[in-house]
Amino acid sequence: MTDEERMTLPEHLKSTGELLTRAFPRGIDEGEYMYVLAILYPHMADGNLTWVATVLTGRDEGLVMNDVLKAYSFKGSQELMESTLAKLKAAGLDEWIAEDEL
Repeated sequence: MTDEERMTLPEHLKSTGELLTRAFPRGIDEGEYMYVLAILYPHMADGNLTWVATVLTGRDEGLVMNDVLKAYSFKGSQELMESTLAKLKAAGLDEWIAEDEL
């Protein structure tokens, strides 16, 4: 995430942006996009997840919101889900989740 992008995220979403930047330093690739949304969905409000995904992917906000709503019931490849989850865990997903519980 560039400094400019960090500035477009409100303070309460910056740690999410940083988590995703660590997990996907070259950006979230098309094949992992829905998996990322599905993994983060239970931990974020729809609007917040939409905002972060819009900023980080450069996609249209309305289209991202539709994708976020689909993430609730997204069923994809178990292998891709596990590999995406592994990247997020290596980048600090568990600590990020624990932040919200404090």
